[in-house]
Amino acid sequence: MNQESRVAVFVDAENLTQWIKLGGLEVLLEDLSSMGTVVVRKAYGRWTNSALAVHQATLNRHGFELIHTFHPVSGKNSADIQITVDVMEYAWRDDLACIALATGDSDFSPLFRRLREMGKQVVGIGPRSALSESVKSSCSRFFYTQTEKASANQDEASRASAFDDAADLLEKALKTFDGPANCSALKNLMLNLDSAFDEKSMGFKSFTAFVKAVDGIELRQDDNTWCAIFADNEPAIEVPPQQSHTAEPNNQTIDSSEGYRRILRKKHWRSLPTAVLSQCYQEMQKIGPIPKSELLETTVASCGGDVTTADVNKAAALLLKAGFLKRSNADEDEEYLWQVSTKPVAEMLYSVDQAMVVRLLVGLNEIHSPLVREYLPPLFLVKHTDQEIDQLIREAKQMNRNDSGQE
Repeated sequence: MNQESRVAVFVDAENLTQWIKLGGLEVLLEDLSSMGTVVVRKAYGRWTNSALAVHQATLNRHGFELIHTFHPVSGKNSADIQITVDVMEYAWRDDLACIALATGDSDFSPLFRRLREMGKQVVGIGPRSALSESVKSSCSRFFYTQTEKASANQDEASRASAFDDAADLLEKALKTFDGPANCSALKNLMLNLDSAFDEKSMGFKSFTAFVKAVDGIELRQDDNTWCAIFADNEPAIEVPPQQSHTAEPNNQTIDSSEGYRRILRKKHWRSLPTAVLSQCYQEMQKIGPIPKSELLETTVASCGGDVTTADVNKAAALLLKAGFLKRSNADEDEEYLWQVSTKPVAEMLYSVDQAMVVRLLVGLNEIHSPLVREYLPPLFLVKHTDQEIDQLIREAKQMNRNDSGQE
């Protein structure tokens, strides 16, 4: 979309007060400016509400028209209907190429799908939740309204988890090209696969900076255009781990926690924040033996929108590798039933950390690199004493000796 394109943005201010307070509008308008000129700016809410009224000055400063929505019935938000009516009215304007809608956690998927059918670029803005994972598939672009304050460790865990997902998405997109992929075309394909991809949210200044950070993928310049290609022009995700072109050279010493994260990623280990894993585990404990697909769907629903489908999938994978998610025996015509352990959360977290060390040792052994314990703490789900770390290492080494073929 070029700079001459015209954009309309609609904001459900009543459900996004915290996002507005923390500067969400400024970031949104900056992002939209790369898509075109924002010519329509409307914000909806019950402006007599004191909690919302304090943001009127901010909205006015950014050129928003304030639309008052009445609440004839207490507890009912009429903004959704008013926004939908106004959006469809503006959608018929030929001069508007893009429509952006910032909401709380309402499902506007039918509206977004209709807009795309009309040839509009659709930008969704909403909180990270199970619902947003469904809504974003109907959008051309999707931006999250994350405003929560997290601890430094939780921030690091969330960043690592997001990077793992983005790297997987990059490899999936790059695999569709026969040779070097123009970075602009590559990013567009990634956005088609996941409209919420945003390298800046992970701290990268540019898309090429993100690509450079992913092991096994190289950047090449062709006629002043940056292109990405798998190292040795071989898709790493299709090569057996022991033969992967992404493996570090033999006898190389990994000298940072980030280097260990790269090793783990090559060994198909996907990190997850401690709070998210604990919540998924506790919700799964409430569910009896059930087919795996139903277990995942039920867990997403029971978490009340706090976690996404991707989160639950990664949680299930970690629990499975740690031995805390097991399947029952089934007859030939029956489906396997899955159930998590009933052990305490603390024991589960310890076992997942143990499984992580086991997998890390396998990766380090393949490149003949020694384990440096000082790089381990940032990788753990919980804080361990020096004695506990030593114990985790001893146990992991013993488990590797017992099962030398473990991935």
